[in-house]
Amino acid sequence: MSPQTLTEIVETLGAELGTPSGEPAALDAGITNRNYRMHFGDREYVIRLPGKDTNLLEIDREAERAANEAAARIGVAPPVVIMLTDPPCLVTEFIEGREMTSEELAEPVNDGAVAHALRELHDSGEQLPNEFNSFRIAETYARTARE
Repeated sequence: MSPQTLTEIVETLGAELGTPSGEPAALDAGITNRNYRMHFGDREYVIRLPGKDTNLLEIDREAERAANEAAARIGVAPPVVIMLTDPPCLVTEFIEGREMTSEELAEPVNDGAVAHALRELHDSGEQLPNEFNSFRIAETYARTARE
C-alpha cells in the first residue's frame, strides 16, 4: 500500500472518528495484513489493511469483519469500529497488550486459556456469512499457482 493510500484512509477515518493526531505507527507481526496504531479524537485504534495480493488467498474480508465482531461480543477481540471498502480497511479499538512468545503459549495455563476462548466462540451460536473449507481453499491455491 502506498503512503498516499494510507494518508487517504487516515483522512477518511478522521471525518468519522475525530481529528487524527500523530502519524500511523506500524504494528509488527501481521501475516496477511498490515496493521497501524492511530489516535483519532480521544481514542486509539488499529487500522488493519489487507496485504499485497491477499485477494489471491481467498480471504473474505466481510467474513473477517463478522468474525471479529462475533469475537468482540463474547469478549475475546476488540470491537470493530468501522470498515471501509475502498480502499479496504478494518478499524478496531486498540487494546494494550503484548505478543506471547512460543514458550509462553505452550505453557498449559496459556494453552488452556486459548482453547477456552476458541471454545467459547465456537459454542456462542454466532453465525458467519461464509463457510471455510480448507480442502477447497487448497484446491483454489493450487489452481491459482498453476495459472
